[in-house]
Amino acid sequence: MDNLLTDFWFGELVEIKTPAGKTLMVNRYIVQNGNYRAVLIYWYQGRGRATASEYQDKIYTVLDGVLRRRSDGAMVRVMTPAGDDNAESLKAAVDFSSLIADQITPFVPD
Repeated sequence: MDNLLTDFWFGELVEIKTPAGKTLMVNRYIVQNGNYRAVLIYWYQGRGRATASEYQDKIYTVLDGVLRRRSDGAMVRVMTPAGDDNAESLKAAVDFSSLIADQITPFVPD
Protein backbone atom coordinates (compact mmCIF):
# COMPACT_ATOMS: atom_id res chain seq x y z
CA MET A 1 0.00 0.00 0.00
CA ASP A 2 2.98 2.32 0.21
CA ASN A 3 2.78 3.08 -3.50
CA LEU A 4 -0.79 4.38 -3.30
CA LEU A 5 -1.66 8.01 -2.72
CA THR A 6 -3.07 7.49 0.73
CA ASP A 7 -3.42 10.85 2.43
CA PHE A 8 -6.10 13.27 1.22
CA TRP A 9 -5.98 16.86 2.39
CA PHE A 10 -8.09 19.95 1.96
CA GLY A 11 -11.00 18.69 -0.12
CA GLU A 12 -13.06 21.51 -1.62
CA LEU A 13 -15.07 22.51 -4.64
CA VAL A 14 -13.46 24.70 -7.31
CA GLU A 15 -15.26 26.53 -10.11
CA ILE A 16 -13.85 26.14 -13.61
CA LYS A 17 -14.81 28.28 -16.60
CA THR A 18 -14.15 26.83 -20.03
CA PRO A 19 -13.20 28.80 -23.17
CA ALA A 20 -16.66 27.95 -24.59
CA GLY A 21 -18.28 29.76 -21.64
CA LYS A 22 -19.40 26.75 -19.61
CA THR A 23 -18.94 26.77 -15.86
CA LEU A 24 -18.52 23.60 -13.86
CA MET A 25 -17.78 22.72 -10.27
CA VAL A 26 -15.03 20.19 -9.64
CA ASN A 27 -13.51 18.51 -6.60
CA ARG A 28 -10.00 19.54 -5.57
CA TYR A 29 -7.76 17.57 -3.23
CA ILE A 30 -4.11 17.56 -2.34
CA VAL A 31 -2.90 13.98 -2.08
CA GLN A 32 0.34 12.78 -0.58
CA ASN A 33 2.33 9.58 -0.32
CA GLY A 34 5.59 10.01 1.54
CA ASN A 35 7.32 13.06 0.06
CA TYR A 36 5.28 13.02 -3.16
CA ARG A 37 2.38 15.50 -3.26
CA ALA A 38 -0.04 16.21 -6.07
CA VAL A 39 -3.06 18.38 -6.77
CA LEU A 40 -6.02 16.24 -7.84
CA ILE A 41 -9.04 17.66 -9.67
CA TYR A 42 -11.92 15.45 -10.69
CA TRP A 43 -15.53 15.57 -11.82
CA TYR A 44 -18.16 13.35 -13.42
CA GLN A 45 -19.24 14.09 -16.99
CA GLY A 46 -21.79 12.53 -19.28
CA ARG A 47 -25.05 12.95 -21.14
CA GLY A 48 -24.63 16.73 -21.36
CA ARG A 49 -23.84 17.30 -17.67
CA ALA A 50 -20.80 17.81 -15.52
CA THR A 51 -21.04 17.50 -11.74
CA ALA A 52 -18.65 17.25 -8.81
CA SER A 53 -21.01 15.05 -6.77
CA GLU A 54 -20.85 11.29 -7.20
CA TYR A 55 -24.34 11.00 -5.73
CA GLN A 56 -25.82 13.57 -8.09
CA ASP A 57 -24.14 11.81 -11.01
CA LYS A 58 -25.64 8.46 -9.94
CA ILE A 59 -29.12 9.98 -9.73
CA TYR A 60 -28.72 11.48 -13.23
CA THR A 61 -27.42 8.13 -14.52
CA VAL A 62 -30.53 6.32 -13.28
CA LEU A 63 -32.91 9.01 -14.59
CA ASP A 64 -31.19 9.18 -17.97
CA GLY A 65 -31.16 5.39 -18.15
CA VAL A 66 -34.93 5.32 -17.74
CA LEU A 67 -35.88 8.46 -19.70
CA ARG A 68 -33.18 8.57 -22.40
CA ARG A 69 -32.00 4.94 -22.40
CA ARG A 70 -28.45 6.17 -21.90
CA SER A 71 -26.13 5.68 -18.97
CA ASP A 72 -22.73 6.50 -20.48
CA GLY A 73 -20.44 8.84 -18.62
CA ALA A 74 -16.97 9.27 -17.22
CA MET A 75 -15.04 10.37 -14.20
CA VAL A 76 -12.46 12.90 -15.38
CA ARG A 77 -9.32 13.19 -13.26
CA VAL A 78 -6.43 15.63 -13.63
CA MET A 79 -3.35 15.43 -11.41
CA THR A 80 -0.36 17.76 -11.28
CA PRO A 81 2.70 17.42 -9.07
CA ALA A 82 2.62 19.85 -6.15
CA GLY A 83 5.91 21.33 -5.13
CA ASP A 84 6.29 23.97 -2.46
CA ASP A 85 3.59 26.12 -4.07
CA ASN A 86 0.18 24.42 -4.12
CA ALA A 87 -1.40 27.53 -5.68
CA GLU A 88 0.76 27.27 -8.80
CA SER A 89 0.00 23.56 -9.16
CA LEU A 90 -3.73 24.22 -8.66
CA LYS A 91 -3.68 26.95 -11.33
CA ALA A 92 -1.99 24.56 -13.79
CA ALA A 93 -4.56 21.83 -13.07
CA VAL A 94 -7.50 24.26 -13.34
CA ASP A 95 -6.18 25.76 -16.60
CA PHE A 96 -5.69 22.33 -18.14
CA SER A 97 -9.10 21.13 -16.91
CA SER A 98 -10.83 24.17 -18.41
CA LEU A 99 -9.28 23.37 -21.79
CA ILE A 100 -10.16 19.68 -21.82
CA ALA A 101 -13.69 19.98 -20.39
CA ASP A 102 -14.99 21.25 -23.75
CA GLN A 103 -12.96 18.65 -25.69
CA ILE A 104 -14.35 15.55 -23.95
CA THR A 105 -17.65 15.49 -25.88
CA PRO A 106 -16.39 13.26 -28.75
CA PHE A 107 -15.41 10.67 -26.14
CA VAL A 108 -18.34 11.14 -23.72
CA PRO A 109 -21.19 12.39 -25.97
CA ASP A 110 -23.85 14.87 -24.87
